[in-house]
Amino acid sequence: MSNAFWITMGICFLSLTATTASCWIVWRLLHRSGARRQTPEQWRAIFQAHTALLRQWDGELRETAEALASLATSAPGDLTVALPPGERERARLLWARFHDLALQLDAHAAFHRDFVLWLRRRRWPDHVRAFLLCDAADLIVHEAAWRLSGPMFANARWERLLNDADAALGLPANSFDALHNEVHNPERAARQFLARQYLKTLRLLPAFAEATADENGAWLLARVEELHPRLKEAVRRDGIAFAARQTRELTTDVLYQAWFPMQKNLTNLMGLVRFRSKSLFLITEEQIDQLRAKMQPGDICVSRKNMYLSNAGIPGFWPHTSLHLGTAGELEAFFDDEQVRTWIRTATGKECSFTELLRSEAPRAWEAYATELEVPALVGAPMGSIPETMRRPNAFVEAIAAGVVFRPGVQTFGADNIGVVRPRLSKPALACAIRRAFLHWGKPYDYDFNFLSDAQLVCSELIFKSFQAEDGIDGLHFDLSSKVGRPVLPPNDIARKFDLEWGTESQQFDFVGFLDSREAAGCCVWGTMEDFRHSWERPKWGVLMSALS
Repeated sequence: MSNAFWITMGICFLSLTATTASCWIVWRLLHRSGARRQTPEQWRAIFQAHTALLRQWDGELRETAEALASLATSAPGDLTVALPPGERERARLLWARFHDLALQLDAHAAFHRDFVLWLRRRRWPDHVRAFLLCDAADLIVHEAAWRLSGPMFANARWERLLNDADAALGLPANSFDALHNEVHNPERAARQFLARQYLKTLRLLPAFAEATADENGAWLLARVEELHPRLKEAVRRDGIAFAARQTRELTTDVLYQAWFPMQKNLTNLMGLVRFRSKSLFLITEEQIDQLRAKMQPGDICVSRKNMYLSNAGIPGFWPHTSLHLGTAGELEAFFDDEQVRTWIRTATGKECSFTELLRSEAPRAWEAYATELEVPALVGAPMGSIPETMRRPNAFVEAIAAGVVFRPGVQTFGADNIGVVRPRLSKPALACAIRRAFLHWGKPYDYDFNFLSDAQLVCSELIFKSFQAEDGIDGLHFDLSSKVGRPVLPPNDIARKFDLEWGTESQQFDFVGFLDSREAAGCCVWGTMEDFRHSWERPKWGVLMSALS
């Protein structure tokens, strides 16, 4: 073997020795009385109880790992094929259970390490029992996580999804990476190597037979003897490949961390830079009111600000999309429907209206939605002027630089081009989509443009994930495209979908309205459905070029 290998093993051994010495010193200073307070009978009662828990958690951890691995292998390998919300939620629940069990097993191992130190040369049979319990707990977690990491890392969607923080499930950010890196830590492999050697020494003691004579001791020994060779072979077989992959991913992460602040700041800056000198936007407030009068909750909007530099970073003519909710009163009146109440009763077991459901499931989001905002009259305001402000009700939910927020129509429609389409869905399906959008409220904007994660969202991702079909509720089917190896849905594809499906059996949208800019004339006019159908084909900078010519 190369010198580098032996140097690495030497460093790992020294690190392990230093860690063990530090733990021993801390134990001597702070915890020595904990082990001494236990009589032999008390300690054996604790050992029996903890071993019974270990056996229970071992079975649960294996079942959870098998369920996660099955979910991972059955998922589409093509990242542009999205998982239904139910499968994403099931994966999170399973991962939270796996994470909790792994932490409990590690905590039990840490608890008994004190006794391993204290019982040595005092009560050898109990020392053997404590050692076997610690070693078994460590091996059980390591083996389950190692077995799980293969199918999970074979598909990038799982790493992104399971690394999302979830306070309700007790999952910190990057929990999947943390456990995965700990499991593949060379120090852990070195610790298990030393444990195998120490186990050979313990077998020579007369106390070893006594310690493993009862049911729990025999089970611990059998589990340790089963897992040690299995993990040794796994490390030998997959360790080099993992190290190479980890190095590659670490390099990518370092480069991304260096680029991310620049990417975020550049995106925000581009969203502020515009070229027009006469007025902020061409759409008037009267046109906004007329268009809003045609709309109903659940309508999807695409919009464009002609002279903004941010258009450069998003493919196609339409760079933004949002979901129309209507005001709180409009939302309540629209979904005051028996079909919606039946859906609520079936999905949640509650007897309530749709707005009451939103208040109970997302109280903070509802409060933000129902609170009128003091906003400036952006439309029709000349450049350089200070527009008047007034209180306006929220009517849209969208993902912008500030995150997923509710906004009044005058803000969402503060643009130069607006197109509105209506999903051909039942009221229960529209209610389901709006309910999901409410649950996404408050999440940050996804400057990474990563559809595999639910922790952060871009504008089209909010639409895509809100309208996914599930559990007998119809939804919208969008074909994701791949950009730099990641699945995305450009807002322009929503208008393209409307055009390509129009008049076919697969048509999913109806036309509501189109406000089309006339940059040279400095105004906005009502466009036809045919105008909107072909709007997605327009050059991104065609408006700018015509204005400058």
